[in-house]
Amino acid sequence: MREIVCPRPSPNVTVWPCSEHLNSWDLYRVFVVVFGLVLGPFAFGHMQKTRALQLVTTVVRHASFALMIVLAIVGIARGEGRSAQDVIAYERPSNIATFFGVCIYSFMCHHSIPGLVAPITNKSKVGLVMAAAFVAVLGVYLLLCVSATFRFLPGEIDDVYTLNFKRYPVRFVAYFLSLFPVCTLSANFPLICITLRENLRTLAHNIGSTDVEARERAPTSGGLSGFFARHIYALVAIVPPLVVALFTEDVSMLVGFTGAYAGLGIQWVVPTALVWCLRRRLATAGAGANPFASPFAHAAWLYMAFALSAAAVVLITLTHGLL
Repeated sequence: MREIVCPRPSPNVTVWPCSEHLNSWDLYRVFVVVFGLVLGPFAFGHMQKTRALQLVTTVVRHASFALMIVLAIVGIARGEGRSAQDVIAYERPSNIATFFGVCIYSFMCHHSIPGLVAPITNKSKVGLVMAAAFVAVLGVYLLLCVSATFRFLPGEIDDVYTLNFKRYPVRFVAYFLSLFPVCTLSANFPLICITLRENLRTLAHNIGSTDVEARERAPTSGGLSGFFARHIYALVAIVPPLVVALFTEDVSMLVGFTGAYAGLGIQWVVPTALVWCLRRRLATAGAGANPFASPFAHAAWLYMAFALSAAAVVLITLTHGLL
């Protein structure tokens, strides 16, 4: 949003004046505060209340992805891209950590698994449906990444890829793509906060179920203290990301650190540990064979995932210069 209201004069500039009293950094923080005030209250509600917002965002997301892919391919066809030799010759190992961080956002497509599985009556076709869904997701990501790689030089690609089209001659398309992250983030932030809020509540119940449930059933007083008592989990989900956003606007740094380490745990370590624990519990209970078992049911796959996770942590830490 800031790049639209106060365009960056050149790619190398980090802070630039926007008005007599505001520079780009001040304007960014103003937008963060407005974002929190407008969208924060949605985190106190329920998923059903954001359904219309999700539908609109889905349409905008598909249109934006299609536009970015098509415009990049058109640019390549006009000779504005890079050669295959240039793309193959380029290397920068320090970007590996950022790559792992970006993967966590690709992992967001896993949130759709319950929505894909629930309507299927014949569960024997779950594997086929899931495979088709993830092949489609992979195809879109590959098209987007490959078209961007061949269309723009590495130094030209912004941290937020849609900003590469902000100078497109058709101004409606330029504004539409530039504002796409605003629309997506505005829709995803309440959903993620609600999910985190409920996960924190469940975690608190599991750690000390008796005390937590008793406190939640007890009547709360009015005023500010009562508000905090009723909505402590929502506040814990909302406040930290907004505080971090107020102090930094470096998207690549955030993705490289938080996305890399947290993403590694979310994508590899936690699911693998859950599968390992569940298999041990089922073996102890004497459960029969699962007709819908994964083809990766051998324990060697679990050990391989743990080994790759450990190697990835070392690699990420080395590329960040922490070792």
